[in-house]
Amino acid sequence: MNGATYVNPKHSMPEEVIKELDLAQQEELEEMHQQRDLAKYARPDEEARAHIAETRRSVARSLGIDLDDYRAREAEHRARQLRKLEEVAETHVGLDRHLSPLDLEPPAPRAADPSFWFARAEASETTPFNGKFLADGLHFTGKATYNSGSLSFRNFGARFRYELQSNRIPPTSTGRWRSDPHVEIFGGLLGSVGPPDLFSGDRWSKCWMIRRQTLFQFVFAPPGVDNRRILGQRADAQNLIFLETSGLGGSGTRAVTLPGFQPMPSLVISSPSPGISIWAELEVRFDIQLEGNSVLWIHPNDVLLRGFQWPLVGNA
Repeated sequence: MNGATYVNPKHSMPEEVIKELDLAQQEELEEMHQQRDLAKYARPDEEARAHIAETRRSVARSLGIDLDDYRAREAEHRARQLRKLEEVAETHVGLDRHLSPLDLEPPAPRAADPSFWFARAEASETTPFNGKFLADGLHFTGKATYNSGSLSFRNFGARFRYELQSNRIPPTSTGRWRSDPHVEIFGGLLGSVGPPDLFSGDRWSKCWMIRRQTLFQFVFAPPGVDNRRILGQRADAQNLIFLETSGLGGSGTRAVTLPGFQPMPSLVISSPSPGISIWAELEVRFDIQLEGNSVLWIHPNDVLLRGFQWPLVGNA
């Protein structure tokens, strides 16, 4: 699950902070895996799909359907669908991007600068997706091709971490502050499910973009107790691709161009503990579900993810 990591050499994170965040992330991953296991139990697995397929074959034979002729027609249909996928891939054009390199090593902000200071970025992905930090940001590539009955989960994305030291928290007359970060996401995604097949069962190709902002502080706590004080957290899930067809009919392809500028969920916080830093974590994750004859492809080229510093401002 873990991927490449980029650390700002001008802003090191304390080891105890990294350890606490890693433990919190591991708990989140375990909860996510539990939710995925529950989702799998709600779907027929490979064995159940094979039993359903054999039942349908028996019914077809009893009705006098020529299964060899059916398979030949379905193979021809499948070939046409693959050609259509390649045609869509050839014509799918993402946003043009003529981007300057990122400042991946921003220096310490001035005393009056209320900006969150970039410290660390961590990519995460599952096979076959791969993340790599280059001068202009974090690049992801990969093509997931699936042809199994059991529901499969894949993902790729990153977490960006920032610090706002207590002496740089701006004054506010209301006792509240607003945090409005953004990221940039370039590139495209292509989803496809195979053609109808009476015996193959359902086919899924789905993708959601998850965006989350969390603001927190590290406060005193007994050993073994999570010492993060969550000041605010907000997440948003946006469905990008939702292809779901049954074995009785339907097929499809969907191409999505990612937006470039992408606001993160906004937060309003109050009453931070005085004298200690406010930390921020921005997460962007693409969650993928595949079932049956299906494809989810980063196309064209790659997905580029860029994170930026931003100010905490007093909220009126």
